Amino acid sequence: MVLIFSIENDPSTTAVINWLMYLNKKFIRLNPEDKLLLQTFEILNSNNIYWEAKVGENVIKYSEISSVWYRRGGLKIFDFGIERNSNFQYENYLENEIETIEKAIKHSLMKKIVVGNFVGVINKLIVLIEAQKTGLSIPNTSIVTKKSDLKEFRQSKDLISKPIFEIMPIENINKTSFYSAFTALLNENDVSESFFYTLVQEQIVKKFEIRSVYHGDIFYSSAIISQNNVQTSLDFRHYDKTKPNRILPFTLPIEIENKLRLLMRKLGLNSGSFDLIYSENE
Repeated sequence: MVLIFSIENDPSTTAVINWLMYLNKKFIRLNPEDKLLLQTFEILNSNNIYWEAKVGENVIKYSEISSVWYRRGGLKIFDFGIERNSNFQYENYLENEIETIEKAIKHSLMKKIVVGNFVGVINKLIVLIEAQKTGLSIPNTSIVTKKSDLKEFRQSKDLISKPIFEIMPIENINKTSFYSAFTALLNENDVSESFFYTLVQEQIVKKFEIRSVYHGDIFYSSAIISQNNVQTSLDFRHYDKTKPNRILPFTLPIEIENKLRLLMRKLGLNSGSFDLIYSENE
């Protein structure tokens, strides 16, 4: 199937579509006003990515796309009617979540036969996709909007949720309350039947966390002993200022360093930092 990005009344697009129809080739055309309703988005440790979305009466399945033509326009997903007159920071947070998904979908499309290019800045979902291709272990990951999807994805492991974009501070309108979206353990009893796009991952039981800074082809790594503190056990970035985590020098295995170097090359980066987990199964 050929996926076409264009604008309404574009004569070149119409000419190409006429040929596709003549050749009996399946295609779907997306104009800027066509928003995808994401049904499924999964990044699995079996080296697979899969997503599926509806637009009007059409269903787009990533596995069925053979080629992509980016003529004009862009890719947008349904935003569940974000209220534009609500808290600006909350609104901005949701828009960043959506934008991160959109960029990951665009990135996945670049693995097909592509004419044109609309992939921009790397994001968390793209890093996961490329990390598992280098042979790094990642937690199975899914973006869900329904409780039933959570139950299906859970299998035998606990699940955590985290932002799709990045951690962002959010204040209410009166600036009397402050929120931040850290990694959290999911409890299905606290979840409604349907909700906004949410990234969930299988929980990896850790011995400790590792922060590794990469610069000048050298890794500078530290072990963060965060697992014994309730406040930091899921995410050391939820800092406990009264009882800080111990931080110790750590040397990554050469095999892991080489895979991280390959990942950096794939992402087109020459410096950055990695958050890793040393699990109980290591």
